[in-house]
Formats: sequence, C-alpha cells, structure tokens
Amino acid sequence: MSETTTSDITMTDPTTDLLVSEGPARRRGLRALARRRHDQRGMATAEYAVGTVAAVALVTALINVFRNKEFVQLLLDLVKTIFKAVMAAKGLGI
Repeated sequence: MSETTTSDITMTDPTTDLLVSEGPARRRGLRALARRRHDQRGMATAEYAVGTVAAVALVTALINVFRNKEFVQLLLDLVKTIFKAVMAAKGLGI
C-alpha cells in the first residue's frame, strides 16, 4: 500500500501512512526488514509443526479416554444427573 511520486523521492510508509524519503538508509532498513521477515517464515513453520504434534497427542489421549467403558458410564451418569436436576428445577420431574 505504498504510494510513490513520479520521481520516487518520497513514498508512504505502509506501517504509519507517513511520507518518508527514499534514501540509502531507508533502503538498508527495508533490506534488513525483508531479511527478518524471511527468517521468521521458517519459525512459523516450526510453530505449526509443534501445534500439529500437540493436536495429535491430545486427540490420541481423548480417544484412549473415551474407549474406557467406566469413563463413558461415568459421563453418561453425569449427563443424566444434570438433566434430572434441570427438569426438577423447571417442575417437570421425571
């Protein structure tokens, strides 16, 4: 979103929307920024990989928990108790 004049002497800084001069220091700063952005792309990939591994581990743990018959029965009893309490509070006893 940078706007340049016909002589390319000034341009709009996309982060602040201020006109800044296009000089050697500015070009060095832009190159440094480009290098930092490039370096962070690999970091994002590593973060996605760690997130994917964590998600797979969580799903594996949940599958193992829900395969346990005692846990499933305990969960069903909890849901039945909640429904009974709600129905009793509404005056619709079961």
